[in-house]
Amino acid sequence: MLISAPKALNSEPFQGFHLVADSFNEPTFAAALESFEEGSEFKTWFDIDAGLVRKHLIVVTLGEDCGFDVTKEVFYQ
Repeated sequence: MLISAPKALNSEPFQGFHLVADSFNEPTFAAALESFEEGSEFKTWFDIDAGLVRKHLIVVTLGEDCGFDVTKEVFYQ
């Protein structure tokens, strides 16, 4: 799965991607995802075995100090 995010949002610079399982507030698994710059975006990707598919969230962190997170649920096809 390939995921992209802008280099900045509301003047806040991109900081990173995270993959979270089950719940943002009480995750059963969380991992930082390595990102790479391509054009005007940062991108990341991950593969997962079909047997491990469950509720996953991608968290994009933007800004420094008092920045913010954008969270989206992953829908597998």
